[in-house]
Amino acid sequence: METKEKQMPAKSVDIKIGDNTYTINFPTNGQLIDIERRKINLTDGTHKEMLTSVQQSTQQAYLLVEAITTFSVLIPDLTKDLNVKSLLDITPMQSKGMVTEYIKKYYPWFNQWMAIINEDVE
Repeated sequence: METKEKQMPAKSVDIKIGDNTYTINFPTNGQLIDIERRKINLTDGTHKEMLTSVQQSTQQAYLLVEAITTFSVLIPDLTKDLNVKSLLDITPMQSKGMVTEYIKKYYPWFNQWMAIINEDVE
């Protein structure tokens, strides 16, 4: 039986937010836990329920939670670079580029890594 060698995803991904480009490495265990904890805290535990809504505003809120919690942990200088106290202070229009980078670059790259990390999990 032949074993096909798996191609590993890139070690990092470049994310452009505003005028800056950030190189993100795969999160550490602590960062992964912190991201998930922030999602739960930010939404009072309703984050997963947002997925089942048909309202565009709820779906947008879900994506904002994903992008904001992820990038606030993985790019600690982001608020300083955007000159805001919190990523929650910007409007959905201002955060459009951040959400797009999350959907098109970060999320697919992250999922490639998760598939490899969890390939032996039944």
